[in-house]
Amino acid sequence: MFKCKDINHHTSDYLDKNLSLWKRMNVRLHLFMCGPCRDFVRQFGLTRSSLQHLSTPAPTDDKIDAAIAKLKAKVKENQ
Repeated sequence: MFKCKDINHHTSDYLDKNLSLWKRMNVRLHLFMCGPCRDFVRQFGLTRSSLQHLSTPAPTDDKIDAAIAKLKAKVKENQ
């Protein structure tokens, strides 16, 4: 059976479903019996999910050039 340090090591693969059946069963058995590890895996998953939703793609050069052109036009209007 896995120990807490094994859960820590395999958490990412467990959440990505990249573990063999045997390892996945060991993780689930440990999580069934260990509340702190259950909390850790749950929090890890929530943190990872939150970070994925926060990430935004970098703007392209075309979008940056368009934004600069708009700003220049606004400055000219206000002069």
